[in-house]
Amino acid sequence: MRQFVLAVFLWIATLSSGHAETPQDTVKGFNDALITAMKAGKAAGIQGRIALIGAAVDKAFDLPEMTRLVLGSAGKTLPPEDVTRIAESFRAYTVASYAKNFDGFSGEHFDIDEPRQGGGAAIVVPSRLIASDGALPVELDFVMKAAPDHWRVTDVLADGAVSQMAAKRAEFVPILRKDGADGLVAALDAKTKSLVKEN
Repeated sequence: MRQFVLAVFLWIATLSSGHAETPQDTVKGFNDALITAMKAGKAAGIQGRIALIGAAVDKAFDLPEMTRLVLGSAGKTLPPEDVTRIAESFRAYTVASYAKNFDGFSGEHFDIDEPRQGGGAAIVVPSRLIASDGALPVELDFVMKAAPDHWRVTDVLADGAVSQMAAKRAEFVPILRKDGADGLVAALDAKTKSLVKEN
């Protein structure tokens, strides 16, 4: 509870200092970019959608922190330049994944709920993609932490509970331990290339 109170205090502090963006604003900006990419659809091609979503990822996501979470303890002994290379490849893979999955529009929209307490000083902003045909909504909850410029995403919870950073850590750390930083970068780049080729 103390950490949550601290997070709320930081939120209020950003508002009182003239920084008006709330955690929900960050999530809305990212979700709006996904809808824009969906509307652009196949006509834009995956490179067009990557351009739209990439800018939104750079603004909303704390990619260095997300990379740290993915690498876990295995990343602590890596040279900074290796961490930077992995972060760059992870960013490209993340953007391509969104561009692949959000490639068409049929009247969907996002609903965003009030934030709830996350772990430590984090706040979780619940978000749901609502289909126009009455299908079950897709839950994408965003774990947020206060940054100097605005609130940033540090994890995404699929179905409201499954940590994407934990899932990626389980997938990528064994590659890092076996093949080193070069092997992980190559694996991420291959995944990105495969996503781009499929469109």
